[in-house]
Amino acid sequence: MFRKVVIRVLLAVIDDDMLQALLGVWFLTAMFIIHAYRAPYVRTLHNNAESLSLLTTIMVLNFGMLLQRTQEMTQEICGLTCNILSLVLVIV
Repeated sequence: MFRKVVIRVLLAVIDDDMLQALLGVWFLTAMFIIHAYRAPYVRTLHNNAESLSLLTTIMVLNFGMLLQRTQEMTQEICGLTCNILSLVLVIV
């Protein structure tokens, strides 16, 4: 619950997309470290699932920053990267 509130506050307060993503990555990385250290769930499966969820979210934010940076550098709307990503999402 705490993570959701902080992420929503970041989205509501900060206007810059890149700064939102960067702060989100930093925050979620800190939450992952705390989660890995504390392992709050009794079952290992639940701890592993939460770790996987946090790492997946961090990877998505990093990939979003990469796409944003690529778009700024090339001045294209989407380009080859979005087409490849769409194809991968359709296949999976």
